[in-house]
Amino acid sequence: EVSRAVSSSRGTSSRAPERSAPPRAGAEEPAEPAAPEFRLMDLPTDPLTRGERDALMAILQHPEHVGRELLERVTQVKVGNAALGVVRDAVAAALAEVQGDPAGFTSLVSQLAIAPIPQRPDQIGAYCRDVVTSLIDRDLLRLKAEVLGAMQRAQSDGDQERWSILARESAALET
Repeated sequence: EVSRAVSSSRGTSSRAPERSAPPRAGAEEPAEPAAPEFRLMDLPTDPLTRGERDALMAILQHPEHVGRELLERVTQVKVGNAALGVVRDAVAAALAEVQGDPAGFTSLVSQLAIAPIPQRPDQIGAYCRDVVTSLIDRDLLRLKAEVLGAMQRAQSDGDQERWSILARESAALET
């Protein structure tokens, strides 16, 4: 669904602009600059990006194993790699049946959708859930660290009301 949404939106966004006058004979038409196309091999190989990539591969290839609840939750996760963030946003748009315009990312989505998942076929379901859950867990840890930092600042400022609100938020994140 994401690949279709990307292809469809790309097709509608690349319509030729209307012209007020026909081009002069012999005059060259100015070429539109092509949007850079992101590819799977352009992604960094650091562990965080690999985790994000693997989670998106699982989502695109086996959404039935991930489940709607995890799909909706993972689309809210902060992704460190900007290109993968665009793909995550396209997944969110597809879930909401809204069409975005991630120009330049069609190739990356297609490659993520067909790249081999490093797991035996009989273990794909568990792997997909685990890799997506891992990405969500990492995001929860990031949020928890932000809340704890804000709690420390509120305490040092003597803002007891703000500290109480943040303490409840921290407890909710723990849960």
